[in-house]
Amino acid sequence: MTDPAPKPSSPWRWIFIGCGAFTALGVLGLAGFGTVFYFIAKKTEPIADVGAAYLQNAPSIQEAVGAPVSVKRDWLGWNVRMANDAGTAFFTYKVTGWQGSGSAKVWIEQPPYGVWTASGAQFRPDGGAAPILLGAQARSEE
Repeated sequence: MTDPAPKPSSPWRWIFIGCGAFTALGVLGLAGFGTVFYFIAKKTEPIADVGAAYLQNAPSIQEAVGAPVSVKRDWLGWNVRMANDAGTAFFTYKVTGWQGSGSAKVWIEQPPYGVWTASGAQFRPDGGAAPILLGAQARSEE
């Protein structure tokens, strides 16, 4: 007795395998990118805390939103640059209090071998009120 001819394999099988492999590589790539972003953002947290403290202790912001002031960092609005043990940083925050809320930008600097200190900020209340500028290095645009 002879064996029947083998059944030809369907091209759909290879299409599903290829699509599955492509999807798995995409998921692994996104997970890797997310992990790298998470660790970079976590390393900048001590610098961002300087800006948050600056906003919480600013009397003009306490007047605008009401004390106590709650400050939450925006995870996508930041930039930190380091060169020769000195650096500059820029962070954005959401500021809330019992009277209102708004968004803030804080500029932070580190002299060579020094500590991070806030050099200026811009607070923009919700509702279109005029922005509040803080510090000598406050910038009205950016």
